[in-house]
Amino acid sequence: MSNPVVSTLLHAGHSVILHSKVRLALLDALGTDALRMQIDVDDGNVSLAGNVRARASRDLAGEVARRVGGVKVVRTDLHVAAEGPARTEPRRGGQGGLRPGA
Repeated sequence: MSNPVVSTLLHAGHSVILHSKVRLALLDALGTDALRMQIDVDDGNVSLAGNVRARASRDLAGEVARRVGGVKVVRTDLHVAAEGPARTEPRRGGQGGLRPGA
């Protein structure tokens, strides 16, 4: 007879491993855009959600996830984030809050 607790733990362990494999494959293919994605795994079914910076990342993410061994189905809900105002450099006047001579 199968122990339901052991069965649940094995299922959870498989999901964690598959989640890691998908995350690593996405990082390898997409770089930091992969860090902006939420990845959910349940019994080989993978869901990708979130905002990415590039349309290419959105289009490629599902394909990359599908190539990972153990993935059965991939659902994507990824959106290209609207580009905001240009990023400015941090202010550099002063010594990190220290007064001269302190």
